[in-house]
Amino acid sequence: MTLLLNSPRNVEPSLRGRTVHVVGRLTPSVFSFLYPATQSIGATGAPQTVIAIDDGVGREYLHELRPDIDVIPVPDQGSPWARSRTLYHHLAEVARCTRIAALHLHGILPGLAGARLVRELDDSAMQVYMSPYSSRALMSHHLLRPLLLGLVRMQLRRSRQQPIVNLKLDAKLMKSLASRPVRLVEGAAADVFFSTPRNEARRPLLLAGGRDESVLPAARFIQLAVLLGDDDLAMSFNWIGSAQTTTENAFRAAGIGHFRPTSAAERAQRLGTAWLWVSPQEEERGFPIGLVEAMASGVPCVAHDTEAHRDVLGDSGAGFLCTSTTEMMQRVAELVDSSELRQRMGNAGRAAATARFSEAEFSRRLLQAYGLAPSASTSSAPAPAPAPAPDTSPAAPDADAAPSIERSSS
Repeated sequence: MTLLLNSPRNVEPSLRGRTVHVVGRLTPSVFSFLYPATQSIGATGAPQTVIAIDDGVGREYLHELRPDIDVIPVPDQGSPWARSRTLYHHLAEVARCTRIAALHLHGILPGLAGARLVRELDDSAMQVYMSPYSSRALMSHHLLRPLLLGLVRMQLRRSRQQPIVNLKLDAKLMKSLASRPVRLVEGAAADVFFSTPRNEARRPLLLAGGRDESVLPAARFIQLAVLLGDDDLAMSFNWIGSAQTTTENAFRAAGIGHFRPTSAAERAQRLGTAWLWVSPQEEERGFPIGLVEAMASGVPCVAHDTEAHRDVLGDSGAGFLCTSTTEMMQRVAELVDSSELRQRMGNAGRAAATARFSEAEFSRRLLQAYGLAPSASTSSAPAPAPAPAPDTSPAAPDADAAPSIERSSS
């Protein structure tokens, strides 16, 4: 979820000057916003700095950013409050060296660090943005939740912040915290997912994945693979992304292939061979970028019926929403049995992703939310070109299908 703060009225907003992004942990949800945001802002010519917690996942993501961005890695201090203090000290050092025209705070702890600097600088011309991204502390029933909600509410009201969310479900929470309209800027799939040709593998291939080493989604996928492994469908299963060592061992035991793509292009190539994408987790925190990348790649989707998955898939026709593992197995079998259904769902998913989740659409929404008129080059940027039709000949070594979405009635 993303919040716009301190956009003075009656003043023409501008990003002329340095934009500084302060980031806690770079989760997939955060990066699905940070990456296209830095791309869009960089296209305006504004210099940028990214201050981010330096952990294993963060290093994996940061190398994908524009080469002209100044990246300041921050040691992981362990405790949340220590991380917030360290983020503040690095941010204050940047402010001493250069004037910050726009400050974007990606997360609750960066938000607290940035709020301290904003009070100290008292620069009414500086634009300030804050993005909680469905923080677990805000969304769960943790004992600290009332305190954090109070802090965010105070920041919203004192700073005249205009909330912007990247998931519709986040709007409910933000409307309760800020008495002002909530704007939506959904995350984006990189253009390469739209343009990579589909070439389904010879045998049914199910993909799932994640980039933050979460255990539960991988465990759900392993369960699904074991349950489907003895079927006559002769399916294969691949996990795309990070995984803990114990999870890797479980993958091997279940006969699941594990790949760690190092770029969006590599992920797009992997998706291009899939018959379908599975999102089996019963809880999705933040923007489900893996599901969106599958839609952009033209891969039909089978997802557990969570609010986040429902938010993205909606009535696009890009796949099935299921309420149980048994139902997911039925839908997987249905898609494996019908190349026509996979093709229809894939086409619908890619069309829906082009309209909602392309980099061009993200840039348009982001610059509008910032109060900036898109430049001629940005506003005239074409939507990603559809990938060539899949090769369905029997000799094709690999070929992919495309998404569509239906709610299961069972």
